[in-house]
Amino acid sequence: MIIGGTVGLICLFGFWKMKKWAFYTYVSLAALNLIAMASTGWWALQPIIVSVVIIAILGYHFKKLT
Repeated sequence: MIIGGTVGLICLFGFWKMKKWAFYTYVSLAALNLIAMASTGWWALQPIIVSVVIIAILGYHFKKLT
């Protein structure tokens, strides 16, 4: 959880600077989070919805990222 939180904060900084690497890193982190939730049996809808909304917003603005 500490590593995931740290990577999430790094992605937040990248979003603030409008960097493409932050988008790719966040998508990877979200996918790993889904895999971890599925493998442990802890399945919650809220983290999935939040991740999808963030990815959709960033995907819409992807051309503006540098």
